[in-house]
Amino acid sequence: MAAIEATLELALEAFNAEFVRNGYGSAPQGLMQLLRSQKVKEGESPSAARSRIYKRLWCLLWFGSGKSLGAGVGTQPTYVYPESLKEVVRRIVAGDLVDKPDPTHQSVYHVNIGDLAAAKWPAYKKK
Repeated sequence: MAAIEATLELALEAFNAEFVRNGYGSAPQGLMQLLRSQKVKEGESPSAARSRIYKRLWCLLWFGSGKSLGAGVGTQPTYVYPESLKEVVRRIVAGDLVDKPDPTHQSVYHVNIGDLAAAKWPAYKKK
């Protein structure tokens, strides 16, 4: 279990470093807290858990942007997330990983680090 948490922390550090490299200082604390809080629910398959996390991110990005992030590509775009974020989700939910190509249909929107930096995330509560 400690090894899994260590690899998750490494993935989160790499994800945060991408924000730094792109001039955003660091990843939004609300996003980082959200990712750290995600767990596999009892009886949930790995693919269902990953899907649930991606749906949560999609909802926060889509509705948090007033339904405007990627609106130019369709009424409800399919988001393709940065590899660094995908890697974090893979570390949160290990197992049964099937590499599938990113979708390429006309309603695809490629979320970038700038989109994630500008998004509204749940309030970060200091412990």
